[in-house]
Amino acid sequence: SQNDYAKRHFERSKLRPRVETALKKLFENAPTEYRDVNVEGGTVCAKVDEALCVLTSLEEPTVKYTLIDPDNFFPNKRTSIDSYTLSPSGKRVAAMLSVDGFEEGTIYVFDAENGTQLREEVKQASASPGGDVAWKHDSSGFYYTRYPNLKRDGTRDMHSYAYEEIWFHELGTKQAEDVYVMGREFPRYAQVSVRAAFKETHVTASAPTGWGAE
Repeated sequence: SQNDYAKRHFERSKLRPRVETALKKLFENAPTEYRDVNVEGGTVCAKVDEALCVLTSLEEPTVKYTLIDPDNFFPNKRTSIDSYTLSPSGKRVAAMLSVDGFEEGTIYVFDAENGTQLREEVKQASASPGGDVAWKHDSSGFYYTRYPNLKRDGTRDMHSYAYEEIWFHELGTKQAEDVYVMGREFPRYAQVSVRAAFKETHVTASAPTGWGAE
């Protein structure tokens, strides 16, 4: 085949060492790509490759430390960072993680100042229609979307991704103590998003109807 011929030709070529050296330098000096950059309270977070990292600064960014490495977060599972939200103080990060290709997210919270993981674990927070998190103005907790019919044992039915609601979770408490906010009056399939004013106590939510977010 053409590939085999090209491979044999390149292996015999006197230019091979020079090409290999040039390619190594090219990849070693390739600029780092920072995605989904978020800045709050002096803290800068971004995705680097597939990991979520805290950066040294916005002007001259380098990785200070890694908050979440998807390759090592859950042993023997493929982890995806679906979204993340910095608290207004910049001291906490709420990250929505899903595993093994299922778009069913759980919220985990991290200390952005030292990279440690807090004990928070808020389940049923996202699914294929979406999911959202909004911190309270004083960073004491967050509002989040919740799918009440998403079974924790992994079984699914026609209502699993329906009737999305908004709840509030206070840091340091169990999910069983979370407070219902609104949503039972929303349409059956509503792609809910929630926003909180950082300097006020107001919370806004939108609930477009249907899978087409009309």
